[in-house]
Amino acid sequence: MRDLFKANEINTLSELDHTVFYGPTFSFYKSALHERIFTEWKVFWESHFQETKSSAQLFSDELLRTTYVLVLHKKELPIGILFSSIWNLWNPVHQHSRYLSNYPAEVKSEFQALRYNSVLSLEYLTIRPDWRYSKCALPLSEVLLGLGLKMFHQNENVDAAISIARRAVKVQDRMAGWGMREVHHMTLHNNPCTITTCNRLEYKKDNADLRINCLTNYFLEKQKRVGFSDLQEGFGLKAA
Repeated sequence: MRDLFKANEINTLSELDHTVFYGPTFSFYKSALHERIFTEWKVFWESHFQETKSSAQLFSDELLRTTYVLVLHKKELPIGILFSSIWNLWNPVHQHSRYLSNYPAEVKSEFQALRYNSVLSLEYLTIRPDWRYSKCALPLSEVLLGLGLKMFHQNENVDAAISIARRAVKVQDRMAGWGMREVHHMTLHNNPCTITTCNRLEYKKDNADLRINCLTNYFLEKQKRVGFSDLQEGFGLKAA
């Protein structure tokens, strides 16, 4: 750490924590952090839809159906948020979900042809404006995506990771560092987007950028899991 980061950056990082909430139990907890996660997510994405003049509406169902809620936070203040959900591409209930309906039929057929059964989606990447790279010089979006893909790697029941990345902020480039490749360009909610994916062989456990890799492993060691209990085994998640 000391070779890659300045003293003030290390001090800043020491104040941050990494928590993964088990999505199905998230709404049953009531804490300042839980409430702030919901509020930060809602305010950020509603504002974004307004900026892009999208008619999309944000519903709390998007949070309620999430499998994992990953958060980097400073005490009760969320700094970065990432939702992640497990889907079965062959299950009619999942096929008719609001989320998978965003994927063109040919892309879903391609995933099935690749023998993807269960996939893990990375969604709603959110970084507070005052913690973006331009403000703090820390690659927290890349780190949060890396932590989401660590959850994919730990889950032996999942064949691949998928995501719809916003091209305007180059999310697809940040994902590429972890092995995710581009498969389709599209427009969603008035955003130019790219569908990305990686299977278990394509996934890169180590990012070529040493700072990103070091930070991801640092937060992985600090990871705290909330709400899993015995439900963890049902999703094939290994110990961190």
